[in-house]
Amino acid sequence: MASLFLMLAVLFGAGGCSIDRNLRQKMLDYMNKKYDDTFTFLEETGGGVGSSRHDILVSSGRFPNAQILVSHYPKTDTEEEHFSDNYVAFVFEDDVRLALTSATQTVYGDCRVFHRPAPMPLGSDVGPETTLAQYLGNPSSHLSAVVFVGDEQVEDRDVLLEMFRKQLKEQGICVGVTLLYVDPAELPEITGESYNGYLQQNGQVTMRCDFLLDDQFEFVYMNWRNNE
Repeated sequence: MASLFLMLAVLFGAGGCSIDRNLRQKMLDYMNKKYDDTFTFLEETGGGVGSSRHDILVSSGRFPNAQILVSHYPKTDTEEEHFSDNYVAFVFEDDVRLALTSATQTVYGDCRVFHRPAPMPLGSDVGPETTLAQYLGNPSSHLSAVVFVGDEQVEDRDVLLEMFRKQLKEQGICVGVTLLYVDPAELPEITGESYNGYLQQNGQVTMRCDFLLDDQFEFVYMNWRNNE
């Protein structure tokens, strides 16, 4: 199974419809009105194979290096025209990483935790008034993380995983996680640039677990894989 993190990215395949200048401006106006920020068009991006959704990427004054997704859904027989985006994922990116690191360290001690904003539209209930606590506990936030821990604890993996789930529940974090057991000596060397290599089995992983929590912080999905 591909990591949950990579699985989300697959949703952005080729497809979608070309965007005219008027619609592009309408999407920028939606963002400028919704958030206390200014936005700059970067490029069009796929809305998904066979999708009528229109997607663009924008940057903002607050996040000049970000690629923020803005989506337009045309009117249909069952839905009115509407917009969505993932701006709040960038607002809370660092807070989410800190919260996930805290939960992981409580259970596993030394660890490396990587989190990036979800590359997909967030739910309509996520917006400028959303608090961090609300964001962490909302499945519509599409939170994901890649977590590395030392494999000296691998024999106790089932007990530790349940402790980890309970810790995430205690901190109110609804998330999908790829948990990787590696040599403890490797932990300090794993960086934001190198961790994808472990997901692609270019690094030594003893054991891997992919799991997803629901809004009650129970496992929707959980799968162990032995890479020895």
